[in-house]
This record gives sequence, structure tokens and C-alpha cells, in this order.
Amino acid sequence: MFRQKKLLSGQNLANSLRVIPGVILSFIMLLLVVQPAIAEYIDPGGVKVTTPFHKPEIKSLPLGDYEYAVRWERIPVATAYISSRRKHNTYIVETKIKTGSVIDIFYRLRHKSRSIFSAEDFRPMSFFMSQVENGRKKNRDITFFKNGKIKTERVTQGEQQPTTEFKSNNQTLDPYTGSFLARAIPLKTGAEESFDIFNGRHRFLIVFKIEPKETIQIGEKTYNTIPASPKVTRLTETEPEKRLREARIWITDDESRDIVKVESEVWVGSVTAELEKFTSLADIEAAEAAKAAMAKHATDGMITPEQPAEIK
Repeated sequence: MFRQKKLLSGQNLANSLRVIPGVILSFIMLLLVVQPAIAEYIDPGGVKVTTPFHKPEIKSLPLGDYEYAVRWERIPVATAYISSRRKHNTYIVETKIKTGSVIDIFYRLRHKSRSIFSAEDFRPMSFFMSQVENGRKKNRDITFFKNGKIKTERVTQGEQQPTTEFKSNNQTLDPYTGSFLARAIPLKTGAEESFDIFNGRHRFLIVFKIEPKETIQIGEKTYNTIPASPKVTRLTETEPEKRLREARIWITDDESRDIVKVESEVWVGSVTAELEKFTSLADIEAAEAAKAAMAKHATDGMITPEQPAEIK
């Protein structure tokens, strides 16, 4: 009897943790992990959706590395690392997510993804994802063309899947671009903002309501935040998404607009992601320069084959 309860608990945990990648990307819940179809699939090109054309008010994103701790019912389950960089006129955002060694017994996730988008208007250019979920491998590569065409190449368990290609007349974004663009627009209390998101197979309508400002504490740090509650609708299936019951995110009320906390009620319990650490790009480069200088200093005067010591 005890073993049956333990196995059930492990299954509940596994089912709940399947939303981790989406949780990390703030309000864009469930967008990176596509579950087996439970309803009739609708081609993304056949979806009829219209959202406002959003323009970023804040274009200077904080550059650096973020580290988030992910917990299920207060139990540490995973760690997520997000890096943001700028190269010429584009932003490059990369994420790595991995479950802990104990959680790997029930559910093992190794996730990497990258988004490249315009630094001027946040227009998506490409999105790539590589993921191993309980031994099941999948890659996804999306290209966004300027004329609205979107093309996806997918590989599952080493086998090439049918290419998805359609043209969108709406402002269709990848999960990362949607997340960063949502943070860069005016966030007025009571407003509802909607986004059309495509993750390589499914399209989602994300509508989130901006709530009154709130001060929260995470560890020893206090943040003035703008909370938001998202509503997620999957547009490419005839049945609605049932795993996500309720979600809330907290965004700092400053120019950085950092996501410091995400909390979502899922199939069993809740999953929470909290910002543990942020290291600015300036600090990263300074540390690397100091390390290189120390390495150079340590090798000064050392004997090398090219510079034999003088024998007296």
C-alpha cells in the first residue's frame, strides 16, 4: 500500500513538473513542452486570431546571467539559467534548465533553447530548442521571415518530422520574444494585454491582466513589483489546456523589468520559480578579465619548451 502511494506521488510530481520550461519563461506557461495530443490538432496557419501590434517602450534589456530556483510544493526540483546578450542589432537569449538528481528519479529534464530577435522592435528572427525529457529527445528550429512566413523543422528521437510552414498576418512571436516584449510595453494597472505565441507546433493566445503594484520579499531581498495574471488558450487544439489552473508573475517596477517570481497552480500542487541571482554582463566580463590576468601572471617566468632555461 505504501509503495502504491509512493508511486502515485511520483507520477503526480512528474505530471506537474512537465510545465517547468514554460514556468521559467514567465507568463508563457506550457509553451515549450508539448504534450501528446488529447484533441484534434488544428494547423497553425488555419488559426484566426488578432492581437494588438505591440511596440517596446523599453528597448535596453539588462544584459547578464539570471539563475532561478524552481520548486514544486516548496520542494527544490530544478534550476534554470537564462542569459541575455546583444550582438549588433539583435538580442540573443539562451536558457538552460535541468532537474535535480533526486527529482531525476521521477522526471528527468535537460532543456536548452535560444531566441534571436531584433533589438529595435523585438521582431523574432529565429528560435531553437533542444530537449531531453525522460529519455525522449526532440529538437525544434523555427525561422521567422519578414513577410510573415514562419517555418519549423522538428526532429524527434532522431527522426525528421513533417515541416510546419504557414504565413501569419498577425504579430506572431516565439515564447522568448513574447516574454521580453510583454515586459517592455507600458504596464498599467487594470490593463489586459494579449499576445499570439507560436512554439514550433502550437499557437497560443496569451492574455494577462496587470494587477495593482505589490512589494514582495524573496530571501533577504525586497522588490517593488508589478504583478500580472495570465490566461493561456491553446488555439491549435479543439480541447482547452487543462494542466494550468492559475498563474501569477511578479515583474520589478523599474526599467530592468526583471521577472523575480512566477507561481502557477498545475495538475497537482503548484510550481514556483524565484530569482536567486543576477550577474550583470559588466561583472562577468570584469571577472573573466581578472581571471585571464591572474593566469598570465602565473605563467610569467615559467620554463616552456620554446624558452629553455639558461644553464650556467
